[in-house]
Amino acid sequence: MYIFITYLFLMVLICLGQQDLSTKSINSFLLFPFWCIATVLHWQTCLLIGISYLCVLYLNQLNQQRWIGNGDLDVLACGLCLTPNLIGFSWLNCACLIQLALQALFYRERQAPFVPSLSISWALTVIYV
Repeated sequence: MYIFITYLFLMVLICLGQQDLSTKSINSFLLFPFWCIATVLHWQTCLLIGISYLCVLYLNQLNQQRWIGNGDLDVLACGLCLTPNLIGFSWLNCACLIQLALQALFYRERQAPFVPSLSISWALTVIYV
């Protein structure tokens, strides 16, 4: 069951990554079923991440979304709720390395979208962990 949810989340991430590449925004409502599933599976983790998410979202609004978009935060929080233990941090570290490489190689003049990096790192984390 958990493998099915993981690969379904990967498919949604691929769609959101493509959407982020083309429009620089995502439809966060596609993440709602995964929030519900994660809350049922790991309610304590989701409670902690949910509180942290609201605080970071508020700070992001005060900072006028200069460093990370709200849609990126939605994907991060949802993915961290779905991953058990420290796998979420491996996913995040991998995404940051991919983002750094994309920024250095292809996006020198403007900011690279982050959701495609999250999608690629989710696929790598699912395969190798």
